Amino acid sequence: HEGLFYIYFPAAGTNWVITAPHPAGPWSEPVDLEVGGIDPGHIATPEGRRYLHLSGGYVCTLAPDGLSVLDTPQKSYDGWAYPETWVVESFALESPKLLYREPYYYLVSAQGGTAGPATSHMAVVARATSPIGPWENSPHNPIVRTWDRSEGWWSKGHGTIFEDGRDNWYMVYHAYRHGHYPLGRHTLIEPIIWAEDDWFHTQRDSRSEGPVRMAPNSSPRSDDFASETLDLQWRFSGVDDLDGVTLEHGVLRFETRAEAPVVLHVINDASSFEATVRLKIEGNIEAGLLTYYNEAARAGVAVQEDASYFINRHMRIPGPELQESDHVYLRIRQHHYDLSAYVSLDGQEWRACTHGAEVSGYQHNVLGGFSSLKIAIRGVGDGAVLVEDFQYTPLD
Repeated sequence: HEGLFYIYFPAAGTNWVITAPHPAGPWSEPVDLEVGGIDPGHIATPEGRRYLHLSGGYVCTLAPDGLSVLDTPQKSYDGWAYPETWVVESFALESPKLLYREPYYYLVSAQGGTAGPATSHMAVVARATSPIGPWENSPHNPIVRTWDRSEGWWSKGHGTIFEDGRDNWYMVYHAYRHGHYPLGRHTLIEPIIWAEDDWFHTQRDSRSEGPVRMAPNSSPRSDDFASETLDLQWRFSGVDDLDGVTLEHGVLRFETRAEAPVVLHVINDASSFEATVRLKIEGNIEAGLLTYYNEAARAGVAVQEDASYFINRHMRIPGPELQESDHVYLRIRQHHYDLSAYVSLDGQEWRACTHGAEVSGYQHNVLGGFSSLKIAIRGVGDGAVLVEDFQYTPLD
């Protein structure tokens, strides 16, 4: 807006805004807008008046610089009344995304709940000649939805429409793969077309799921850590900064703490895979390789001194005994959410843990959190974990 980029986002029970001269930053310190709700959606009129739409169908006026709210949020939109017989999670009017295409403002919203039943979620659209309504619902609603549990993608919804600069229009939205809630939500995109009456709809019959071409960008990659910079697939949890992390001479070293675990993880997109790590451990700490949703839902193998353990949730079950060694190899194998674990001192002779786990219930509908099962290297205790190699093989 007028040469400045804005991100409006919810956190800690309020909504915030940050600005930058370029999408890569540097970004400003967050400014608290002091309004509740989630999923803020910004719109500016051709004359420069600015508004922020919020979940529940509310809207408020922004100051000309976009950094403060000028009034109390007012109810602007009631949503689209879907049939009472539809099986959804809840009404959950949220995700207002706005667009001006003369002569109308378009409001794309999510309804039905973002998880729950397979047929829960949807994306609906309304339009008005003013950015604050009154709104007229589209005759094509819902624009996207999962109509039956037999479809390949569940809980389709939360859509945003955009134009690619060449007059091609698309809707991007999220959904769960059929039967794969533990993998979390995926991003889908498909073309939309504008009709002569200035409404848009999908190119396909919205009640008939078309073919889907997969373009995965989140498959884990094997890593020998020989690069000078850490691969962007890796993420840390349980750290406030990276002062305790080094990457030198093919070794990723991260310090651990006794009071809380430090978790290095990578997003996974397969229900069946094998992952192997070679570790060196400094200090009397527990280090493990896990399939990991959160601290309450994790499974895999961990070692501490000369002992190994099979981990399942908060259970710590003794595994094969180990001799003292400079290095240890850990392996987990997940086959359609059935997980087994192994340990080795040389990477050649493997010993299996006698226990296993079934982890299909490690997902949002059971645990909340909107997360997914990740592959994690976890350490807890005063010391450090040195990761010298990571190997990943999909098994599907």
